Amino acid sequence: MGLERTLYLTPRPPAPRGEAWVLVPNPRAARRFGVPFRSLEKVAEEGFRVVRGPGRFLRLAQVVGPEEAARLLPAISLLLRAGAGPEHLEPGPLRAALEGYLEVLRREGCHDPAEIFHRARPRPRLVQVLGYPYLGSGELAFLARLAAPGSEVWLPYGDSLLFRPNEEAASFLGAQGFRVVRSPGPGDLRGWLQAQATATFHPDPEAEVRYILKRVKALLEAGVRPERITLAAREEEAYLPLLLALGWEYALPLALFQRLPLERTLLGRALDLLLAAWASGWRGASLRALKRHPLAPRVEDFQALPERAPGLAYTQALWEWLEGLAVPNLREQAARERIRKLLGFYQGEIREGRALAEELRNLLRQEAVPYWPGKGVEFHSPLALFGARVDHLFVLGAAEGLWPKPVGDDPVLPFHLRRRLREAQGLPLEGPVEAVQREYLSALALLLVPGTALHLSYPLRLGREPLAPSPFLERLGVEARPPEDLPPASPIEARRVILSLAVKEDPVAQSAQEALRVETLRLRGRIPSHEGEVGAIPKGPVPLEALADLRTCPFRFWVRGVLRPRPDPDPRAEALRGLMREVRFHPEPREAALERLPHLPLTRGHREGLRQILEREDFLPEGSQLLLVDEPLAEVWEGIPLEGRLDHLEQRPDGLWALVYRGRYGPEPVLKSILIDVFSRVLGKGVEVEWVHLYGEPQEEEEGDINPQSFFQTAFPPDWDQKGCWTCGLKALCRHGPHFSQKEGG
Repeated sequence: MGLERTLYLTPRPPAPRGEAWVLVPNPRAARRFGVPFRSLEKVAEEGFRVVRGPGRFLRLAQVVGPEEAARLLPAISLLLRAGAGPEHLEPGPLRAALEGYLEVLRREGCHDPAEIFHRARPRPRLVQVLGYPYLGSGELAFLARLAAPGSEVWLPYGDSLLFRPNEEAASFLGAQGFRVVRSPGPGDLRGWLQAQATATFHPDPEAEVRYILKRVKALLEAGVRPERITLAAREEEAYLPLLLALGWEYALPLALFQRLPLERTLLGRALDLLLAAWASGWRGASLRALKRHPLAPRVEDFQALPERAPGLAYTQALWEWLEGLAVPNLREQAARERIRKLLGFYQGEIREGRALAEELRNLLRQEAVPYWPGKGVEFHSPLALFGARVDHLFVLGAAEGLWPKPVGDDPVLPFHLRRRLREAQGLPLEGPVEAVQREYLSALALLLVPGTALHLSYPLRLGREPLAPSPFLERLGVEARPPEDLPPASPIEARRVILSLAVKEDPVAQSAQEALRVETLRLRGRIPSHEGEVGAIPKGPVPLEALADLRTCPFRFWVRGVLRPRPDPDPRAEALRGLMREVRFHPEPREAALERLPHLPLTRGHREGLRQILEREDFLPEGSQLLLVDEPLAEVWEGIPLEGRLDHLEQRPDGLWALVYRGRYGPEPVLKSILIDVFSRVLGKGVEVEWVHLYGEPQEEEEGDINPQSFFQTAFPPDWDQKGCWTCGLKALCRHGPHFSQKEGG
């Protein structure tokens, strides 16, 4: 082996050399070549303090504000990647932003990852660069400084103008002393493909994903290991929700590592609504939407915060809210950890509450978590598969407009400005032609991944847009065909087949057909004056708390009184009941409860809330005696069988008092007269009812009567004003919104 540095422009990469550092673009390429993962970027960052993610955004926001930072950051990344500085730009907002941003970084001894290739001065090493379909200008400049004598670089090359970026890389590295070895491959894509290629078209993306996942499941059942199968798409956003939902239906393990913005997670959405309500002064649509969110915090805890305070005061309230949440899955757990890290940026400075809220909202759009972390068959973009090798590759969305992706202009750094900077300053900024060539080389790198079978698929329609096959299919000489029928892969699909054979005999199918008929009439405006039949009258006892729904929304009463979903227990209510049970026979129950309170497994917010309740004068006042705690009860009111619990009964000097714990799922104030009637009959004497508001006193209590006759009907009128919808957690089951508008207009 000579001491020359060599660039190989050939169809196939050479074998890894044990004595050299093998540099590859991603972990999957490292797995293919059997080497530790080490990339050009990782090597360039050695010895530098690199600022990533929210750190970049926050430092730019110090200069131009959060809104402008979100708009300018992509353009600044492009400029830094091309080696540009403020001196290369004309005076204006973009130059001022870049100059201020770099000044903030240098003051802290930091660097942006986009500039690291131009600033790094590495010690020369023996390296071998494999798996990259192309190299940017910064990577080439860094590589020329890094590669010691004997180093090797490989790039794909063929007899086509679309390989021009790699020809330009050869010119640059040749001028730096590299020996260039050319062995051109074919000029078209067909000659590069090593696997057997097939293609299918489908009526819509769901049908496409079902077909592909059935084939994946068949491969797994045949003994193919999950890591030897890969799914890919250039337009990932269109397929991620379908892959997640159908993967669950098929019991198929999938790993979806695409980045999902924090604001689109369940927890991130709750935080975004909280921050929006905060920034708007706790009024408007954001506050109403926040109260409807299933993970909504106690708004009063944040309304009580000062307008201007140390950042720690704000983040402490957010931390306590996060600490008390039971997150439902791995994605939400990752979101909570990411939000905790974001809050760590705001502890050491005095902040204005609304400004902090706006800044955090922009960070939620910048930061991301894995769409669905897990183990199984992986779904990737072409970029994440550069240099990889698997047996079976399924490419979804192989349609024109999806793959290859159309060239898009940047509104801050448009192509005409890039061309002017390239001509005047010599900056290697990408133009539209170079963008097309890069997309072609990305597709070529994807086609080099499969070793046994490549299957391309596309939908005939995406939303309302008809789609044509990708031009890559014609270049590959592959004709898309209709998919063959595959057996059902889940109980849901099996049931569809059974129903199609015996619709008349299946009661579920008959109900479904009737529901479809009603919905069709509703959408066409031919709908009755009521929302429709929702089911039978409850036969057994109904929860006492559900009675209030007869006044606000009878449909919600039917769900809570008949279907009876079980909500998570209210932590403060359960803690207070348990505490009162423990101290019931103590001569001084209030003092005993306060002594035991610090030992309960509660969050700080819940513990302090219960302490405030116990210290109130109207809770176990002087001369009172605690009689009952958490006793079940059953009674009939106006012909309606009820069941519930008696939270707390006291004997006071002025009579019997029943304290009703009103938490997140507790009784509504409109039930007060009914509770007095029910409790009095159960106890055999008159009783006064008092609310214990576990999450703060309401501004005003609702008044009104409950009509017991609506209990005995199943045809319910719509809630035209939708007031009951503001705090309802059952909207996923309810026909509301556009359907109401159509009926009102009809």
